[in-house]
Amino acid sequence: MLLFSPGGRQVIDAAVAQFEDPHGREVWQRWAAQNPRTRRAGDPWDDGGPPLPHEIVEVALRALDCLARAKSLAREHPSSEDEIAAIDNDLSRIKAVIRLLREGPPARLPIVAR
Repeated sequence: MLLFSPGGRQVIDAAVAQFEDPHGREVWQRWAAQNPRTRRAGDPWDDGGPPLPHEIVEVALRALDCLARAKSLAREHPSSEDEIAAIDNDLSRIKAVIRLLREGPPARLPIVAR
């Protein structure tokens, strides 16, 4: 099963917490409580188990899409340049997690040629 980084997991948790679908929140929270493992830098992306359940992926994607829309709207009326930078950073993290859920982990080339 795909393992999220702690930061990726936090982004999904935050998105789900703001999600207006109570059933979706419950589904994610139940799954997250049963699957607390995250990956650290250098760890494999997958634990060798079955893939993420389709319902979990769908809930996470819908919640992340809602959060990204809210952040994009907030960016239209920022109070400062610092707020713009913070929103842009948030949007980058959100989009990276969405890409991970849709496309899977990035291919990694070896750092040292063999």
